[in-house]
Amino acid sequence: MTVVNEYLLIPPDWGNSFIYRRKWQTSIQSAINGIEKRSALLTWPRRTLSYYLSTQNYSSSNLLKRKLYKNLHNVWGIPFWQDKTKLTSQALSGSAILNVQSTQNRNFEVGGSCLLYGSENLYEVKIISSFTNTEILLSSNLAITWPIRTEVYPILKGRLKTDIGLDMNTSVLAEMQIEAMEEYDDTVTRQIGDVSGFSFYKGYPLFDLEPSWGKVSQTFIHPYNWNFYLGKGITLSYFNETDFGLKMDHVIKEKSNIQKYLDFFDGQKGRWGGFWIPSWQFDIKITEPFLATAFQLAIEPMDFPGYWLNTNAGAHLIIFWPDGSYACDGIIDASSMLLTLDEEIGKACLASEISHLLVCFLYFARFTQDEIQVEYATDELAKTSLSFQTQFSATLAGVS
Repeated sequence: MTVVNEYLLIPPDWGNSFIYRRKWQTSIQSAINGIEKRSALLTWPRRTLSYYLSTQNYSSSNLLKRKLYKNLHNVWGIPFWQDKTKLTSQALSGSAILNVQSTQNRNFEVGGSCLLYGSENLYEVKIISSFTNTEILLSSNLAITWPIRTEVYPILKGRLKTDIGLDMNTSVLAEMQIEAMEEYDDTVTRQIGDVSGFSFYKGYPLFDLEPSWGKVSQTFIHPYNWNFYLGKGITLSYFNETDFGLKMDHVIKEKSNIQKYLDFFDGQKGRWGGFWIPSWQFDIKITEPFLATAFQLAIEPMDFPGYWLNTNAGAHLIIFWPDGSYACDGIIDASSMLLTLDEEIGKACLASEISHLLVCFLYFARFTQDEIQVEYATDELAKTSLSFQTQFSATLAGVS
């Protein structure tokens, strides 16, 4: 069991960035044709907190200095400030049960610590024996009676950077930025997200969370050698076709939605897993209504056979309806004005809906990052930036 030497209980300055990270680690061996062998090196994600805090009085400033001086190099206990819940009933001294608003979508873990928080100088830390959505069972009894609406936080056991700057705004008041990375603790039952809340297409999960527009970029990736000597040159590429890089920002409201991003990232173990992602761009324009049993779609001319037919990039599409529903399908043949699908659409489109459909290419991809960063404005409002790369050069078993 990892022992905490010191607690850092000054709340964050929410006017500055408050950042939560989850980090996986992937080993990637890549052939010259883009085919990859990926290995997941971690069995659970390492967590990091980074934020600003400021002291409000002489006592708080000097207590902070004493703690940093003595224990900077040791293990610290720091609340996951974004994961606050509150007592829904009084927690009596001698009791081991906490009735709380919710433990869902928060970093509570069996074997981990939770903090009942009154102030920087009034708190109690206990080990979690088990918990449900609204109840936490502690491994030992409370020493203090805590009133209803007392704040309860899960605790990060982590280490601070080896040097920390303390900015004195006056001779009394100070502010600083802290960054704490999780310390290993083998007594904790890790809470790791998965993709169970997402739809699947051809055996792989579909990342169907729409980005914030204005913050979407796409790059084209096709390595090649250009060889020439005093005359005409030639190009040589081992890639079967051009891959895409995608980068998208997401502004997220509500803790449950924030958790969906974290769960999906956990489910892929960062760069390790493969999944489907829409381009989120208006790639194809449908010109006629269709039935749910339709196998063909009439489209506006776009020379589909000349550019996209028989490629991985143009092999799959996703159609979004105005009500938020969607359907995925594979494209097996095309003329200039007609797409033929590998199975029926499954949802009809009325004439009145055609102009409101978003029809995108559906790409098979992986993350290009092993760490997800969530920047909180409040505990219910956050943003994150995610980057992806398609895997067209690889052999996509089971998804063609």
